Amino acid sequence: MKKVRDTIAKATEMLTIEGKTSFTVEEVWQYVHALEPSIKRFTILGDLPDLCVECEHSHYKEEERFLERVKQGAYKLYTPPVKPKKKKKKEVRVLGTIPGYEPSEEEQEQILELLIDAVNFSRRKPPSEPQS
Repeated sequence: MKKVRDTIAKATEMLTIEGKTSFTVEEVWQYVHALEPSIKRFTILGDLPDLCVECEHSHYKEEERFLERVKQGAYKLYTPPVKPKKKKKKEVRVLGTIPGYEPSEEEQEQILELLIDAVNFSRRKPPSEPQS
């Protein structure tokens, strides 16, 4: 006899292949009974909640659980949440055109101040010429 967990896993896999995203205890029981008639319905009723990842007192190991409870008597396959990718920190390279040169933060700040001063100087309006 197969393990009950393996039979339930096969039944939920078959239901998923049919296009079902969630399934009731009765639907799982029908497939389990077709695959392994010796497994009793009460065993399925007891094992389905234990196979949920959120079950705190399950007799199954955490890595063996694969279901998520949708509502009472309805389950779906558990899909772990997708973690957002970490964005790479942008590096400020003022003198990135000189190969092999890595200015320190203090040097970068000095260069940045000089560049800002040069830009501000070029934007200044020339003094108006006195009219005679």
